[in-house]
Amino acid sequence: MNENQVRRDWLFLNRLFHRWGPNYFWRATVIAELASGPAAAIGLYYVWVTVALTIEQVFRLILLLLLLVLVANGSALWYTRRMTRTAKTVLQFYRGQHSEETIGRAWREVTGFPARFAVFALVNTTVLVVAPAVLWIMVVWRFPLRVLPYLLIGSFIATIWISIYYYFALYWFLWPVRQAMAPRLPSLQKRYLATVSIQTRMLVIYTALALTTVVMMGSIAFQKSQQAVAPGANPVLVLQALRFHLPIIGLLVLLMTVGFSVLLTRALATPIQHLTQVMDRVERGELHHRAELVSTDETAFLTIAFNQMIGRLAELQASLEQRVAERTAELARRT
Repeated sequence: MNENQVRRDWLFLNRLFHRWGPNYFWRATVIAELASGPAAAIGLYYVWVTVALTIEQVFRLILLLLLLVLVANGSALWYTRRMTRTAKTVLQFYRGQHSEETIGRAWREVTGFPARFAVFALVNTTVLVVAPAVLWIMVVWRFPLRVLPYLLIGSFIATIWISIYYYFALYWFLWPVRQAMAPRLPSLQKRYLATVSIQTRMLVIYTALALTTVVMMGSIAFQKSQQAVAPGANPVLVLQALRFHLPIIGLLVLLMTVGFSVLLTRALATPIQHLTQVMDRVERGELHHRAELVSTDETAFLTIAFNQMIGRLAELQASLEQRVAERTAELARRT
């Protein structure tokens, strides 16, 4: 990710932040919700393949899911408003009216919100979308119990990827808010910073990718093998269907791997590039520059430590300059 792309992202988000103000949180959540549809596509495709829904049933299921998603999105907006109260209050009024402790608590809300919302989305989607949809298919459409495991697998895959997508989308959207609301004191920055480590993010993404690939392909292969040996079945047609669906699933997983790898790379590269730019300025003697807190992982603590180091260097330089001036003045008086 080059420097120009980082700057374009920052300018775009900063304009939105200044335009929306305190409403930035729930509007960013709405955009993330609207754009999360593709994250559920692989789960829906899996259900369509394994449960053998007709085209009419697929359209009815999509309509049902849209209605349930509206309810779930309403719940998500309520959660957003509830979990960002302090941050919204700080944004509504002049920063000087609030204590540093209040600003620190607001900053913790902002830095921890993507991870908390991802967990909430996992539970919220399961309760308000997945459970009613599965019950509808099993009870109203009267599907046999043997399709229930496939429904649960597809629902689980879709829910997991929606939650992961929410995290990265909100993490990106809240970039200017994190910078604007960071406490001035490094001690408060460390105290109130809600972190999700780089290792945790990588572990979650690549574990989800591995499980998605193994579970989906394995279960589809098992189902088709059972169908191929069933009495009266045509093994050739079953194998043709298997050869058709497995490459599509592999392609979807590949696209998800590339997409989330790009998101993860941007999340890691942006703070490092920003810190490198500030280091270049400090190297030229511009000790008044400070690195802004872009991330909420280990690079955030690196940024805080770097700013503390530059602050101490600036104090040391000022002290040395003052001592040199005093000695020069003293020598001038003696001569």
